[in-house]
This record gives sequence, structure tokens and C-alpha cells, in this order.
Amino acid sequence: MDTEVEQEAPLTIIGLIRTLTARATLPHLLGFFALVVALFLVVGGSRDLEVESAAAFVGMGLAYAGVAMLAEQPTVRGWVVAEKGGAPWTLVTVLLAPLALGAVLAGLLLTAVEGAGVGSTLPLALAALFVAWSIGQGRSFRSAVVRWPTSTLTAAPRSPPGGFATSVRLGIMAILLVAVLLAQGALAGTSILTASVGLFDVLFDQIGLAAGLVVLVVAGEFLTAEGRRACGSDRWTSRMFGRWHVLAVGFAAWHLGTAWRHITSQQPQVAT
Repeated sequence: MDTEVEQEAPLTIIGLIRTLTARATLPHLLGFFALVVALFLVVGGSRDLEVESAAAFVGMGLAYAGVAMLAEQPTVRGWVVAEKGGAPWTLVTVLLAPLALGAVLAGLLLTAVEGAGVGSTLPLALAALFVAWSIGQGRSFRSAVVRWPTSTLTAAPRSPPGGFATSVRLGIMAILLVAVLLAQGALAGTSILTASVGLFDVLFDQIGLAAGLVVLVVAGEFLTAEGRRACGSDRWTSRMFGRWHVLAVGFAAWHLGTAWRHITSQQPQVAT
């Protein structure tokens, strides 16, 4: 008797979670998360260490960028990847090389910027790097979706249709960006919760950031156009691509707002 073979969704959130929690990636994910929490606590406890914390974060980011590019080299892979079936302690030892490299890079960076007298620009540079990282994540995910082996599977028609789905995605993105504007305005001291401040006051006060967010959305649509065309006929890949795009733009928007707030905090006449 013939049995119907049930097709799995070629790309799902569960699949991405499994990839992130795999033995090769989970130690680095947890280690980096612990480092972020530690740096956040350091900055929260002492503003005098803000520059040092930013240098540490930038150093670790550069270290992991280098590790990611070289991880397929057999020599490097043995140092940074906990292979399946390996000893339990390798889950910890694989963190040593990235942490050591990050510490060295952070020290060199801190020495260079302090020597040049531009240490106060490091937090701003960190926020800018996060914007670039978010755009890079969107681009890399686009490439992954385009290469995803779905040719052997029957394409599942999109529902809702492409035009309506695009409108929904852009609408959600607009709501998210307005929320970012309001949150950044509140952090900058302009909150709509006060009786004398309205929504348009916040938008006007943050007009430069609003323009930057519009540019970010336009750039995102341009950079992802190829990916949207490539996965436009299949609902699974199209849905995952759209969700990741919204998340990447939202993440970039938040850190663009952080950079804007840092700039305007040095210029009280621009944003109060």
C-alpha cells in the first residue's frame, strides 16, 4: 500500500533554533551572552568604565568575525569547534582562543584610541558596528535562503499573496520603527507620557533619526530585493525571509537610534 510521505517545512524557526543550540555553536552563544551581561553590569556599575567596556565588546566582535571566516580551516576548527562525540571539556576550551584574541584586540584598540585622545568615540563606534552587523546578518540570511535546497520539494503557494504580504511586512516594520523612535525619544528625555509632549513633538525632535530610519528601510528593501524574488514562490522561505528582514531592520534601527542619541547628547541644542 502506498503511503503518503509528509513533507517537512524546508526552513523553520525550530530549525534555526536547533542550529543555534548545536554543539558547535551553543558554547560560543552562551559565552558571548555571558560576556555581554558582564559588560552591561560593568557599565551600569561605573560610567568611568564605559570606554573600556566598549573596547572589550568591539575587540570580541572583531575576534569572532575573524574566527567565523577561518573556522573551516582544519587547524583553526580544532581550536574553536566542539565536534560531536568530543570530550565534555571541549565545550569550554573552544572559548579560550576567541576570548584571548578578543582581549588582545581590545587592549590594542583601547591603547590606540586613548593615545589619540578619541576614547569617547568608542561607544558611538560600537553602536555603528551593530548597525553594520544587522545589515550583514540580513544579507547573509538572504544568501542562505537563496541557496537553501528546496528544489526537490514541491513549492507551497504563498498565503497571503505577495502584494498583501509585502504590505503587512512594511506595516509591521513601520510600527516597529515608530516604537524605536518613541523609546529612543524617552531615553533622550522626550517622552509622550508627559502631558506637554505629543507624538509629533517626539517625531520633530527626532527628525534626524526618523530620516535615518527611512534610509535604513529603503536600503533594506534594495539589499533584499534579490532574495525576495528568489523565494517569492514558496511560502516557507518567503515567510522566514520576511521575518528575519523585519528583525534585522529593527535591530539596526535600535542601534542607529543609540548612535543618534549619543551624538545629540553632546549637542543639547539639537535634541533635549
